[in-house]
Amino acid sequence: MIGKAIGRYRILEKLGEGGMGEVFLAEDTELHRNVALKFMSEEFSSDPDFIARFKREARAAAGLNHPNIVTVHEVSEFEGRPFIAMSYIDGELLGDVIARGLDARRAAEIAAQICDGLQSAHAAGIIHRDIKPDNICIDKEGRVKILDFGLAKLKGVSKHSGDQSTLGTIFYMSPEQAQGGEVDQRSDLFSVGAVLYEMLTGRSPFKREHASAILYSIINEEPIPPSQRNPQISAELEEIVLRALTKDRKQRYQSASEFADDLRDVVTAHAARFSPRENKNLLKILLPTSVVFLGILLFVTLKPFNVEFKPDRPAVAADNTLAVMYFENLVDPDDPKRLGEIVTNLLITDLSESEYMDVVSSQRLYDLLKHEGMEGEKVIDRSSATEVATNANAKWMLLGSILQEEPNYILTSQIVDVKSGKVVGSQRVVGEPGDGIFVLVDKLTSEVKSDLELPAAARREHQTPIAEMTTHSTEAYFYYLEGLDMVNKYYFQEAKVALEKALEHDSTMAMAHLALASRAGGSSKKGRQDHIAKAMQYSDRASGKDLFYIRSMNAQLNDDIDGARKELEGLIAKYPNEKGAYKRLADICRMYDASPEKAIEYYRKVIEIDPRDKPSYNVLAYLYQDQDDIDNYIWAIYQYMSLAPDEANPYDTRGDLYAFSGNLGKAIDSYAKALDRKPDFYASRIKSGDMYLFEREYEDSKYHFSKLLA
Repeated sequence: MIGKAIGRYRILEKLGEGGMGEVFLAEDTELHRNVALKFMSEEFSSDPDFIARFKREARAAAGLNHPNIVTVHEVSEFEGRPFIAMSYIDGELLGDVIARGLDARRAAEIAAQICDGLQSAHAAGIIHRDIKPDNICIDKEGRVKILDFGLAKLKGVSKHSGDQSTLGTIFYMSPEQAQGGEVDQRSDLFSVGAVLYEMLTGRSPFKREHASAILYSIINEEPIPPSQRNPQISAELEEIVLRALTKDRKQRYQSASEFADDLRDVVTAHAARFSPRENKNLLKILLPTSVVFLGILLFVTLKPFNVEFKPDRPAVAADNTLAVMYFENLVDPDDPKRLGEIVTNLLITDLSESEYMDVVSSQRLYDLLKHEGMEGEKVIDRSSATEVATNANAKWMLLGSILQEEPNYILTSQIVDVKSGKVVGSQRVVGEPGDGIFVLVDKLTSEVKSDLELPAAARREHQTPIAEMTTHSTEAYFYYLEGLDMVNKYYFQEAKVALEKALEHDSTMAMAHLALASRAGGSSKKGRQDHIAKAMQYSDRASGKDLFYIRSMNAQLNDDIDGARKELEGLIAKYPNEKGAYKRLADICRMYDASPEKAIEYYRKVIEIDPRDKPSYNVLAYLYQDQDDIDNYIWAIYQYMSLAPDEANPYDTRGDLYAFSGNLGKAIDSYAKALDRKPDFYASRIKSGDMYLFEREYEDSKYHFSKLLA
């Protein structure tokens, strides 16, 4: 083809080729300019479907006139091969730019220009369906040009067989496109999100070893937050990326212009950023005078904060730490009775009584699994378990199975050295007729301790039966675990219902009473005092560790704050890595000592022990906001959101922070996101009604309070 004359065009060189054709650089001999000619591949030239699609590309692109879309001059044919003549872009493909590296601001600028071009196409009824780095060119002036509308879908055009396949480059497909479903403009925006992720991190959010794994990841898995790959990414830019990559397209950006606006906010913030000291001083000046200016200041000049948390002391040593993984129920893999979870939690409680070992708590295990995308999974493979145990800084992990249920339970387990992968010991316990699951857990605890490399004294420790430290009722324990799960998500109404059901099955369950005496019980001090009195009454039915908590809460609710503090300090002396004790001490500092600095110190200790402790980031956000520590309160709330993107409370907290800062519009938006995730999250419903009242939007306020009444 080189040197050939094709009408008024003379071929100069080959530029490249793609799935549908080849592209050549040519000279327009009449207008004396360079153009790009795209020819359909010869293998497709006899296929009417491909010819029709190729011509649709020409019609689609020729009807668009936008500075971020390549200009199509004409469509014609040469020796039976259709071709398109389009502007030649003197620049380089985005893929090559990414390979050299981009800063976050430039990446956001490029993504915003891509959105500008797509907005024009979408307004004309055209979906690109193949947004990827190799279909984006950056010219010498830094302007974005979108190439190749070969997969575009015109509104009103009937489907062709080719259109029903999962077209587009696999790494950048939306979930609906990957499943061969209908696509709309939001599919393109997902692809832009994938491209932006790659610009920021240097890799695809769904990079896997083979095509089926990539498709599975796109459809089912959440991408690793980009700030974990590039700590320089601001929290707000990360939120934009993750919103674009949401599986549910109703939760994504609904238009390219909305996407571009948010990106440009980040770019503006980066350019206008003051030093933290200057920002704090400006806040003090502007706070009394203008809600509007305060909102602009906070969320235009302060967006780029994504502080890397550096603990003061090294991570907790893993000398004798054991991570107990969820037991797999081989009898009933769906495990509707949560037997695997019950065995795991009982075993953790039983083993935690030992003074010679540290056991990863059930809550931390839950958080680690959720972080690795395995929340709710009944089966954890060896590789995933190793990763979780490594993140928990554990020396050993215990993998277990339930081989048989009632009337004769059989449990098996293996202790594995996390670092070497070597099996340290294997256990098998078989229940006698009448032995419940609690008896089997006690037997397994003894065998596990015998097989671990613990001091001889560990095997001589007195072992209280686990049923005496919890409950004799599996039903009560089932609802107790459900209640704790709801507490962790701040769903206190559901938690209260579950814990009360636990007490219906066992009214003497001290830990259920303790949970109801805490936040799950509501705000009535009398009700909380009644429950803590019951917990004290049945305190002989609690573990040694839980007994400290019961006595501390009892002292606190009876206004003996020094007594409450001493119990927690005693707990820490015996269990130095017990993060719950540090949290309770922090609460005492906040509520009774008027010492937010000390509270922050305690919560920093919690995060040192467990960097994924969501509630700690939640409280830290409020504490730092009260201290006017803008850098850190923005850091804390976005850390919380990144750990719990599907929960309502992070967005409720962020709404509070916006509201405290005077930005009611942003507060309303954040409360709305909380309600999107959980429509009956009452705190956000109440506060939404309040915000609309302050804004004098009475109909909107009435709507939210009517929802509450309903």
